[in-house]
Amino acid sequence: MTEVTVIDLAKVLGFAPSQEQLEAITSPLEPSMIVAGAGTGKTTVMAGRIAWLIMTQQVAPDRILGLTFTTKAANELLNRVRKFLPAALTYLPQDSAHVDFGEPIISTYNAFGSRLLKEHALRLGMEPDARVVVDATRYQLAMRVVCGTSQDLGELGYSPTVAVTELLKLDENCSNYLVDPNSLIEHDAKRLSGLDALEKKQELTHDMIKTCRKRIALAQLVLDFRSAKLANDVIDYSDQIRLAAQAAQTSETMREMLKSQYQVVLLDEYQDTSLSQKVLLQELFGAGHPVMAVGDPCQAIYGWRGAEISNMGNFKTDFMRYTASGMQPALVFNLTANRRSGKNILAAANKLSDHLRSIHPEIVELVTADSAFTPGEIHTALLPTFMDEVNWICDQVANLKPVKSWNEVAVLLREKKNAGHYVAALEARGIPVQVVDPGALINLPEVRDVVSYLEAIYDPTANSALARILLSPRWQIGARDLAILGRHAGELTRVDVAEGTSIEVQLDHIVSAVDKSQRVSLLDALELVAPEDGLPYSLDARARMMELAGQLRMLRRYCNESAIDLISRIIRVTGIGTEAMATNSPEGSTHFDRLAALIDLAGSYRNLEGDSSVAAFLEYLRTGQRFNSLVEAEVTLSDNAVIVMSVHKSKGLEFPVVVIPDLTVGVFPSAPKDRHWPRNAFRIPPDALTTPINPLLPQFPSPAGPRGVDFKAYTEAAAALATTDERRLAYVAVTRAQQKVIASGSWWGPTQAKPRGPSDFLVDLHDQATHQGIWTSAPEAETKNPLLENVTYLMWPATLDSKTRSRIRATADLVQQAIAKPHNVIDLTNEQQEQVAIWEADLAAIVGQAHAYEADERLVRLPASLSASQLIALNQDADAFLKTLVRPMPRKPSSAADRGTVFHSWVETFYGKRALIDAESLTGAMDDEIYSDEQLAELKQAFEAGPFFDRTPKSLELPFALSINGRTLRGRLDALFTGTSADPTAMDRWLVVDWKTGKPGSANSLQLSIYRQAAAQALGVSDESVEAVFYYVADQVIEKPENLLSLAQLAELI
Repeated sequence: MTEVTVIDLAKVLGFAPSQEQLEAITSPLEPSMIVAGAGTGKTTVMAGRIAWLIMTQQVAPDRILGLTFTTKAANELLNRVRKFLPAALTYLPQDSAHVDFGEPIISTYNAFGSRLLKEHALRLGMEPDARVVVDATRYQLAMRVVCGTSQDLGELGYSPTVAVTELLKLDENCSNYLVDPNSLIEHDAKRLSGLDALEKKQELTHDMIKTCRKRIALAQLVLDFRSAKLANDVIDYSDQIRLAAQAAQTSETMREMLKSQYQVVLLDEYQDTSLSQKVLLQELFGAGHPVMAVGDPCQAIYGWRGAEISNMGNFKTDFMRYTASGMQPALVFNLTANRRSGKNILAAANKLSDHLRSIHPEIVELVTADSAFTPGEIHTALLPTFMDEVNWICDQVANLKPVKSWNEVAVLLREKKNAGHYVAALEARGIPVQVVDPGALINLPEVRDVVSYLEAIYDPTANSALARILLSPRWQIGARDLAILGRHAGELTRVDVAEGTSIEVQLDHIVSAVDKSQRVSLLDALELVAPEDGLPYSLDARARMMELAGQLRMLRRYCNESAIDLISRIIRVTGIGTEAMATNSPEGSTHFDRLAALIDLAGSYRNLEGDSSVAAFLEYLRTGQRFNSLVEAEVTLSDNAVIVMSVHKSKGLEFPVVVIPDLTVGVFPSAPKDRHWPRNAFRIPPDALTTPINPLLPQFPSPAGPRGVDFKAYTEAAAALATTDERRLAYVAVTRAQQKVIASGSWWGPTQAKPRGPSDFLVDLHDQATHQGIWTSAPEAETKNPLLENVTYLMWPATLDSKTRSRIRATADLVQQAIAKPHNVIDLTNEQQEQVAIWEADLAAIVGQAHAYEADERLVRLPASLSASQLIALNQDADAFLKTLVRPMPRKPSSAADRGTVFHSWVETFYGKRALIDAESLTGAMDDEIYSDEQLAELKQAFEAGPFFDRTPKSLELPFALSINGRTLRGRLDALFTGTSADPTAMDRWLVVDWKTGKPGSANSLQLSIYRQAAAQALGVSDESVEAVFYYVADQVIEKPENLLSLAQLAELI
């Protein structure tokens, strides 16, 4: 084999790696860690490492595993690999030219965990196809658990909302740190006993006692929540890694299999891994396996979501390497040559990281990779007020002209709530802006409008949604007319109260009026708007409201459609879609992309029961809003707009100019909050952790007990660590810049009564600044915040400015002119005429479909799968059954049917067997004759005296799926016995029994026909060998219908 050189590597990669990069790329196949400073080319090194290993035949491409945190990073690395892979494969022997070596597996950590679960779920007693639930669906399931618990959460001070929030936080923490909730309960029970035994209790002690009780309750809820997830075949992201780690810890087969499958492992952003991720990787690929981790402790900014910074420092001992002298710590390589920023910017970054290097000795100062780089500029200023700072920042950006493109500028914010001020000020200067943290998809204007229609159509009392529609630019109902409509709505539901009725009685009446029919409904009043209604509406408003009422009536006819169908219809009918297509986004696309994202969300949504109806989707959105867990909008970076985003979002990006405002005390760094375990039940106490964390924190409680002075020292140390994390965030912000950093702060905030001043981060940058701007002195002692002296009140609803209104009207005029102009296809080319013909055919198909939908008669297709009860309903009254398919209605609640179900469950318990029951074929649901609990008790006594008391069934609640003519009949057999009703000893015969709690003769024999054929098919015997009977329990009567239908006769029914 010809020796491969670094020159060959450079040819394959298309560039020559530096010496420090080459050391890591060509290192031996053993555990190693790369401490890669910002901008030093860590992705380049990972790609180069893969190329080198393939070219030198140390490992086949498909035996390499690369893990990253984001899909974007995974795609970036995979694209680089795919570019050089063909060239790298040419260095393999000629006899392997026709071998398919595949390609490296590049994945996110969570996707890898999900894959492991699917392949090894049975080791954990799980279903391999468990569905991953995120955002609001998790909260919905957690709310069910909280509402169904027998614990008195109110006594602990929990509302359902707070309990759900803290339950999910504790579940995530337990997953991230691999803590068993049962162990947590034991630790806190022991702690609670010790605290209760103390004679003298400080206020802190009482707080800890309360927190222990809360944590015990929460831990039990976590256990219930995990059971609920298992029962519903769902998992969340934290489960993926936790369960995969548990499987890895318990299965040597799994460990050996994966080590054989992935002979080399590359780990990206290792500083952001959690403890559970570290354990999973250590179990699978520890003990000398060739693992290369890449990370930077200075950029560890995700501790708030479970990342454990100690993983980076412990890697050398967690992943030991084999040597001739025994196990040794993993090798460490440093990448320090920055290829992004000028030397002045690097000097400022090194100043910020001075303290970090004292904590992490493996970190080395950044140096410039090329002395020819532009040195870079740092501009700093300290302004009197927040608004002065906003204007100074925007003036600095405006003075950057000429720039090649505005997307060369990024404004990085610590607090997203301030984004609006910067956006407004930049746009006032004629500068295009794009907010990359738009928040929830549902809060974008176009999407919010569609959801408002959805709510108003489904819920007549959704007054806020209807008010938004009425005030929208399309309808423009003014405040006066809206007030008249509101008063009329109130009069429609007014209940006169007798004179002299006490205020207590009146309040009781108001509070008890929870029926929606008794609530004020703007929609009811809107329906009554008419030319002669006697109300003083303006002429324009009356006409618009009548038109809107008609539109809502028409849309309400389609309320039975799925959420995606009704949303699509709203977008078409209301004109929101047309308006969105005519509005350009900063990134060059139209606002219709946002509506498309809503359609995608509705199309992919189904709740835990598989329901995708309008009601289910709206409940999902309401839950998301309630718990602030809404789906975020996808954003593509603009090619000509100033980018406004959070510092966290900017990680991994780079810009020529970076603006870092709000470097103010209490903002950046943010003020530390009391989120510590003695007072927060969702935090895990140190003694319950399997691995100690935060060694810099002092012990609490001390041997002397839980003293306030010790807790103060503990919180101060924790606050110092939080400030260190903020310093990492500032380091990330500065190292995004290539040529210029603009940084600022202010004394007076927008709402603060006390001055704040510059943070240490701004002072550090000011010391390194190349352009020191305004630096305002501290305000005098009695000075008041000038921003609180002159308050500007916003008008609501906002009115369109004259320029925007004129532009919209001009566009509308063009549309009207185009509509009035007759279509002339004579001058079109043949190709264009063919396209017009296609459009006309599409339009004809759409119109035809609409006519068919509105027709009085409709063609109804039977579903591919029917339950036994559905086939009986079809046979009894085909028209009534088909109507239920067109418009499904809920089954009327019946306490009698509920007792029938209870009886069937008791029979299963009596025989010592319990089955998992499908809600659609719930046993006893068709029995309506048990009217009281006394009758239920009598049934049990009658059963024990009947002929089946001493017989043992072969199966209970046996599910079946009987295939007939391409359709499936499904259901459950109550009981299957050997023998016949007359001869239990006939071992070559079978008996199907259906328990009945009604009167003899009340059942339909078609049910037994289905059951007999299903049993015969399941047993693999002829239907002649199967007898099917009803057993009427109360009367102890066995009914054996004659002439049960054959399989062919059943097929004729369908």
